[in-house]
Amino acid sequence: MTVPAAAALVVLLAIGAYQYWHSRRQPSAVARPRGREQHSRQPQSFLDRIEAVRMTLQTERRARLQLSATLVGSITVAVLAIFFVGEVGSGDISGLAHTVQLAPLVALLLLGWWRPGVAGALLLAAGSSLAGAYFIETGDSSVARSEQLLVAALFLFPPILAGALFLAARTSSQSSSLIGVPRTD
Repeated sequence: MTVPAAAALVVLLAIGAYQYWHSRRQPSAVARPRGREQHSRQPQSFLDRIEAVRMTLQTERRARLQLSATLVGSITVAVLAIFFVGEVGSGDISGLAHTVQLAPLVALLLLGWWRPGVAGALLLAAGSSLAGAYFIETGDSSVARSEQLLVAALFLFPPILAGALFLAARTSSQSSSLIGVPRTD
């Protein structure tokens, strides 16, 4: 694997791990203080506690969905990086064309950590349109159905699934509260 491809994969995984770890380390708003702090603190209402628990669970769910989307999308990144390394390493300069495929995918996977709705919609739209075009193009050809499914499983379905997971992460951060109490954020 070349240094840029390996660096991109490491950066994607590091961002995902950091976001997940950071969401797990957030202090829970329902944690009870110890000692004297317990008496000096204003008591929270029951609904405030439920809202704090909901927000904590929602943050963890969003981080898990974003990490899952990044890992699923990294399948295609890894396969394209292997092709890139194999072709360029053997002296075939046409392997550089794989960077045209790698760059937008890596950019969308990175964007998914800051704007999961935008990245999810773009990944879903691009993956679906490419899958449709691929199956229309190879539908009447002599390409075996098993080869078509292998190509789709490696290159087309992971970005579609990653897009769906990013959209799910976006909707999990915008869902309503548990018991109908209006959100305050």
